[in-house]
Amino acid sequence: MTHNYGRDLAYLARLLPLRLPYLGLLGPRNRRESLLGDLTSYGTALDEASLASLYSPIGLNIGADTPDEIALSILAEIKAVFASRRAGFLRDSRAPIHATEVAALASPVLT
Repeated sequence: MTHNYGRDLAYLARLLPLRLPYLGLLGPRNRRESLLGDLTSYGTALDEASLASLYSPIGLNIGADTPDEIALSILAEIKAVFASRRAGFLRDSRAPIHATEVAALASPVLT
């Protein structure tokens, strides 16, 4: 968010079609809806694949209020997306915390 609606609209028009793994849009939901509505009315095609990478509002719901806490919530969300994980409490997860990497743990075979 640049605090300039027109600039944010232009950036979003250029970035959405790239289908980035994570594209975060800072600000409230109604601003996101206005931006997406204007993109559509200006002729930018918004397909589900490009919208799937758009995270808005950004961050995990950890009760963040201060700038530092908000930054932490955003970074945690980005990490979860890039690790292909759904964020949540570890105590509520039945899945292993760390991925098993058998190939990386295998010792080299000497011939």
